[in-house]
Amino acid sequence: MSEHEADLGLGQTLERNIESRIEALIDISRYEDAEKLSREALASEPEDAYLLFLLARAQFGQSAYDQCEATLHACLAADPEFSWAYYLLSLLHHIEKRFNSEIQCAEKAASMAPQEPTFIQRLAEAYLTSGEVKQAKAVLQQLLEIEPDSKAAHQLMGDIDFRLTNYAAAETHYRQALTFDPENIELLNDLARSLYGQKGKHQEALDMWFNMVQLDPTNPVLTDNLISSIKDWQGEKSASGKGKNQLSDLPQALQYFYEDHQKRQSFMQKWGYIVWPVIWIVVLAGVSFLFSLAEK
Repeated sequence: MSEHEADLGLGQTLERNIESRIEALIDISRYEDAEKLSREALASEPEDAYLLFLLARAQFGQSAYDQCEATLHACLAADPEFSWAYYLLSLLHHIEKRFNSEIQCAEKAASMAPQEPTFIQRLAEAYLTSGEVKQAKAVLQQLLEIEPDSKAAHQLMGDIDFRLTNYAAAETHYRQALTFDPENIELLNDLARSLYGQKGKHQEALDMWFNMVQLDPTNPVLTDNLISSIKDWQGEKSASGKGKNQLSDLPQALQYFYEDHQKRQSFMQKWGYIVWPVIWIVVLAGVSFLFSLAEK
């Protein structure tokens, strides 16, 4: 090995070590340190596309979006085929609600690396954000062919089928996603919603929501879904002239929960217009008292 080849190998090793250190800092959310180290490395390699991409990731982590976009364009100027730069631009434009640009960048990344699952999922999310539901579903089907056990892909496919009112298909995908994360409250809530959309599965959905509320009693989304679904369930037969579902048809614990919630809501509606003004009067009196002490 010549001396030049040895120096070249050492330089490449040092560069990989620096890149690994920056990646590690980003992974533990030490974005400022990652930015500092990236800039130090770029001082000697100002057109290194990967170092520029790492700098952009550090800026993205700090919500420095204008700087991040400028760095990503510098990255693409150094290497127009750097697909991950287009991926990060797509995420950036999503945050900034620049949805046409989001799709364009996601499409560019996916066209450059059509077998990269991350790019395919990003493209499906971009289509879904813009309301292009059928296109999002077609893209996700490609992803599931590549990664049939992808939790994220099944969850997103469930969201798409739910939006298309394909509730049975949505249920299947949510159940598949839950095999990888069985205690995920968001997924369980989505599963309950898909069950409630299907004839004959309303009570199963109510039972699911009730169990979730017991596990997470401070979650307002779960409580609201449960209460509104019980109200809807009670009146669902009346349109067909078959009377109404009776609260007494539900398990006793669920009946008690609903009745208790309605009593508390009734109390707040009846007395809220008095209670809240009193609270504000007390708060303002307390603030005025503190100011009077400060002036003395």
